[in-house]
Amino acid sequence: MAPHMVKTQIIRGETVVSGNLPGLNTPESSLSDGGFSPEVKSPSAEHNSLMQVWFEELINKSMKIPDRYQSVTVKLISWCKELDDLQCENEVQELSKLFRESFGFQVERTTLNNTKPPQQQLNAAISNFVLEHDGPYNLLLVYYAGHGQFDEAARQLILAGSNGSNEHSEMHIANATWDTAEKTLMDDVLGDVLVIFDCCYASDIQRNLTHGNKSYEMLAASNRNTPTPRPGPRSFTSDLMKSLKELLQERDRNPFTTYDLLTKITPKRPIGLEPALHNRRFRVDAGLRSRHILIAPHKPQDEARPDALPNPTPDASNLTLTFELGQRSLDREDLDRLTERLPKIFKQAKIPLRRVHWRGLEARTSLRHKVLAIAGMHRFLNRVRKRKSMVEVAAPLSTLVVNIGRKGGTSDEDSKAAVENCPNSTAAALVPRQSQRLRNRKRSG
Repeated sequence: MAPHMVKTQIIRGETVVSGNLPGLNTPESSLSDGGFSPEVKSPSAEHNSLMQVWFEELINKSMKIPDRYQSVTVKLISWCKELDDLQCENEVQELSKLFRESFGFQVERTTLNNTKPPQQQLNAAISNFVLEHDGPYNLLLVYYAGHGQFDEAARQLILAGSNGSNEHSEMHIANATWDTAEKTLMDDVLGDVLVIFDCCYASDIQRNLTHGNKSYEMLAASNRNTPTPRPGPRSFTSDLMKSLKELLQERDRNPFTTYDLLTKITPKRPIGLEPALHNRRFRVDAGLRSRHILIAPHKPQDEARPDALPNPTPDASNLTLTFELGQRSLDREDLDRLTERLPKIFKQAKIPLRRVHWRGLEARTSLRHKVLAIAGMHRFLNRVRKRKSMVEVAAPLSTLVVNIGRKGGTSDEDSKAAVENCPNSTAAALVPRQSQRLRNRKRSG
């Protein structure tokens, strides 16, 4: 099988993974096995994710508080059978069972119909979900399966049943705007939020960003301007479930990050149809790029007691410090020593400390490294221009690009077959589309 190259980009606080087309060479900054770029020697996204897992496990142990969320509740959203021409129900039920039985999460279902305005149904479902299950130490997980359309003029994601068709005049149009319902998750939550979309064009809403202190990530089935295959062996949800099961076993039921989940799913996807992970809360704080939501099976109540958590009243303040270190990375022993002493420093200073969150480690880049990186990017862009008949690529020089080579993965033939099952075939999956009033396209069928 052909090599499946995975490109990770961190742009203005968002993490995007996409695959390279066969024949396109990668930039000179490919990762070495040690998790560092050979030129810049900066911690890779994978190592940053691992450091986050270590740090939060150790600091919570030192502060004697639970190392995972007090509560994780999942809201699964789909369309009723009469409107669900994609037939998502079997996959939604299987995912629900996985979250309930393997992770111990509480799961709720919302099935949209058009006997009443779907927008009101979606707004009420999200509002009630937040009202009943939000908390400062909770995770709210929302999953949607169905059609997705992107309104270019309004810059909004439209969730649609049967591609928004309305066969009966007395019925309401079977679509709802996600951006309207999402406002409650954006503005009013105390806990962290993870939204998973198995629909076309979900990544396009990343253009609408907001501010906030809590983590809000979105895992989309495909990148911007890109559709995704319908339910079945090639679907995003199918690979999502496989990856969750694999991580559950590999980590021995210990926490893993959303970035770990992303990199586990990506090699399973057809080339050009890889998922994307977005940070929906863009902040000036660059460290937020490296902090991802932790996912772990829910422990029994006696292992994660509510009374072990800090006072749940709102934070009086958040202190942000930047430490200039004499080394490029930290291992588990470094973090063990640091997290053992850090709470004691606050106690000696008589400053109440509730929690400490990892915000990332970024190696400082010398002028020589910057020149090498820019020169490498120019060489890469020159190679891309020579192959512009294959794909049009625009890469800003300020983008951090990490390339991971993987032997095996999806073959060119499998990718071609999967792309042919998507709207507008290869052009829809690999080439940015021209702006239009409404991308009124079905998921593959």
